[in-house]
Amino acid sequence: MKTRWIWLGMALVAGCGDSGSGFAGIYMVTSHSKNDTACDSPGQPVTGGPTFIRFKDQDFLGVSILSGRGCASAAETECTGSTGGISIGFLGPIDGAYGSDAVFNPTGTKEACTFNHVGTRVRHTGGKNVEIREEERQGTRAVKICDIGAEVDDNLSEEGRTLPCKKLEVMTLIEL
Repeated sequence: MKTRWIWLGMALVAGCGDSGSGFAGIYMVTSHSKNDTACDSPGQPVTGGPTFIRFKDQDFLGVSILSGRGCASAAETECTGSTGGISIGFLGPIDGAYGSDAVFNPTGTKEACTFNHVGTRVRHTGGKNVEIREEERQGTRAVKICDIGAEVDDNLSEEGRTLPCKKLEVMTLIEL
């Protein structure tokens, strides 16, 4: 499987004296749902996911990023658990939030490129509340390069954000 993680916006942070994401801390998961068929409603509750998530601001090759890990308790300082399927390992500033984009399996020509796109966003929703939203999109678009490789530009990821949404996973959290 060909995969390329696109870190849009992270280059804007490098060397800019970024003071952090504003998300660092421990959060309690208040809801977790997944819709495997559409993105127009939250879907079914997910069980067995993390009870807490700890976000940390980290330096990655001189760029400030946000990472998250599942925790068994609010007292854990080095959380090592899963985040319940949502990818929040390395997130940078994007779309007025923190997140990442991934493009999978592009096939076809630049005139008709079929591919998958997964976008994850972490946003403040008011007070101490945070939403983690992951959308999986799939479809065909005209793009500059229909391949994953050294010459890929951000056009593939940008077009991916406009594809029809096929799956949605949402987690809501409250900062402790």
